Amino acid sequence: MLLGVLQGLLHRYTRQNRFLIGCPTTTRISPDTREVVGNYINTLVFRADLAPGSTFREAATAADRQVRSGLGKLGYPFELLTRTMNRPRTGGGSSLCRITLNLIGAPTGDPLLRLLLDPADGATAEFAGLQLAPYELPQAEGQLDLAINVRQSAETLAVDFRYDVDLFDPSTIERFAGYFTRAIDAALADPDSAISQLSLFGGEEFSQLLAFGQGAPLSSGRSRRRG
Repeated sequence: MLLGVLQGLLHRYTRQNRFLIGCPTTTRISPDTREVVGNYINTLVFRADLAPGSTFREAATAADRQVRSGLGKLGYPFELLTRTMNRPRTGGGSSLCRITLNLIGAPTGDPLLRLLLDPADGATAEFAGLQLAPYELPQAEGQLDLAINVRQSAETLAVDFRYDVDLFDPSTIERFAGYFTRAIDAALADPDSAISQLSLFGGEEFSQLLAFGQGAPLSSGRSRRRG
């Protein structure tokens, strides 16, 4: 559902009907690898194919169908896919897809995973005689234009956006995060509504656009690092 909504939002935001989104997925599905240290991750690539009249239900249904099909091909390496498609890596990562959606969750009672997925203020966990607590680190690199990470706990979904600040200002990503929330609300309220009818702007943003149209200056400023 989240993938379908994101595809719908990007369709509404960019007016593009067809584009690719990557979804990092664990390949640690065998009991033999569950206790092995290593990065067992492969990226599945899903192609949005939307039309001006597409609904949120249609987008979510298509995304669900693609995810189910993609999981059957989980063993096909992403690196090999990029070479097969003649889309080699660039200095900023893969050129095959520049946006990813990553759902992080685990159906387990492991206290360390609960601490990762739902780091409430003051939360701690005991491990090997140590008392551990989460510590937020600023994201110092960005290998993609936009990487959206969704941490799923038993009760909440926490989303963070990692982005290339050579392309986006923080305020742009903050607005886009608001659009994502608004799109989810709209999809849940009326799944059969057309994505093209999604209203992106709230009252304050609409007022800013009107002021800009009347010549009011907009503040800007870019950093030259990745965030």
